Amino acid sequence: MRSKRVLVLGAVVVIAGIGAWLRSGSRTDNASIAGAAQVAAEESSPPHESLDGPESDAGALDSTASRGPVAEARVPGAEAPRDPEPVADRTVRGSPGRLRVRAIDAETRSPVPRIRVRAMSETRLADRSSVRDGEAVELSLSPDTYAVLVMAKGYEASELPAQSIEAGKTTILDAVELHPGSARILGTVTGDSWTPDTLWVELVGEGRCPCPACVEGPSSENRKPAQHGQRWSKEDFCSRCGFGKSSSRLPVPPDGRFLFDRLTSGSYAVRLMDVEERTLCDPKSVDLDIGKSLPIEIRFGAPRRVRVEIVDTDGASLAPEWAARLRKQAADDETEALREVVERAVQPPEFDCQFRTEHLRVGSSTFTPPTLDATGIFISGVGAFGARKLGTASRGGRDDRPREKKDALRPEITPAKVSTGYYPSAVDPDGTVRFESVPSLELSLRMTCGGFTATVEIPSSRDEVRLQALLRASGEQGTSTAEPSADPRTYREYEAGRMH
Repeated sequence: MRSKRVLVLGAVVVIAGIGAWLRSGSRTDNASIAGAAQVAAEESSPPHESLDGPESDAGALDSTASRGPVAEARVPGAEAPRDPEPVADRTVRGSPGRLRVRAIDAETRSPVPRIRVRAMSETRLADRSSVRDGEAVELSLSPDTYAVLVMAKGYEASELPAQSIEAGKTTILDAVELHPGSARILGTVTGDSWTPDTLWVELVGEGRCPCPACVEGPSSENRKPAQHGQRWSKEDFCSRCGFGKSSSRLPVPPDGRFLFDRLTSGSYAVRLMDVEERTLCDPKSVDLDIGKSLPIEIRFGAPRRVRVEIVDTDGASLAPEWAARLRKQAADDETEALREVVERAVQPPEFDCQFRTEHLRVGSSTFTPPTLDATGIFISGVGAFGARKLGTASRGGRDDRPREKKDALRPEITPAKVSTGYYPSAVDPDGTVRFESVPSLELSLRMTCGGFTATVEIPSSRDEVRLQALLRASGEQGTSTAEPSADPRTYREYEAGRMH
């Protein structure tokens, strides 16, 4: 029994010894394997390169050693880094920067309402306006160096030094001082005499500025001055400076002298007109420099009446036929004739008339000849009486766009143009066309109806003049005939085809 216990105890000791031996051998092998792997990794890794120089290399190696035996290695044959993007692409794709601009009046130090800012680099252009009075303009721009121009109505534009815009940063400029316009137009009206309160002089141009006394209503002498924004949107005209939303107007006093002041440099147009806004002179175009006083003279000629007899392409006057139609109209029952017009929806031909000086158009008119339809019913048509604006949308959160060859920091100045008046006209009982209130200037009158035109020169005269106008066909009459090539040769044929 005792011998059996000794054998069992001996077996346990032998087994424990074998287990200890096996555990110690495993730790030695693992350490050898890990050490071999570290050596292999260090031998295969190229030297570490840094943009900061040798000191960074040492730091990188220490950091690597402290993290343990695992090391990173470049893979042989890996793809080389790509070339950097072109500068223009990096400019557009990078984070935008911002430019904030505000402006004040150089004299009053108060905020300037509704400013406009343009920023231009070698490749980009941005143009933005403020929405509310007195607020700053903030441009979102691609990183670049920009020239900056600040503008506002009634103020001289101010060009600023180049501004460098960095990605993700906002550049805030000091308040830009803008100087109010200081140029003047000193005018005198000469020529024929006129009745008081019948002549007005009108000034058109973007550089006009309301005076401090501008008020909301034309007869509001006792009202307080309107706010700046209200003055700019005036639909009527200031009794002192003449300022209005689209133009400035002043009545011509008996001595003929008038003054427009507080003007910025730029292009302007001046005209003389009557109370019906009909032009009574050859409008003048002027260019003003900063602070310049420009004297001008406008010669007034009393308006006159012009009669025109229209002759068809074959040399036959249309006046006798039109006169006969007017006599028939007088004999017809007007109520019945009107009912026929409404039911049949027939629109007779209409003549468009344009009056021009040597340089520009000064007025227009329309008239409808007396016309009979195929059944002999008189038709009276209604003529169309003649009558009469860069904030930019952002693209991808930016205000700038690619610059074009035509772009410049200062926007192109549009020549100022005056509106044109309407001269009343009618066909008289003798069949001639009468135009009223035509200025006594040397004019050219062009009349058009369908594909027929006539041009007549009107001499300068204060008396009534009577002229003939010969129609010519252009081959574009547009009648209702089935054959496109069968254009009428005379106005009478054109009119007959239109009425069928």
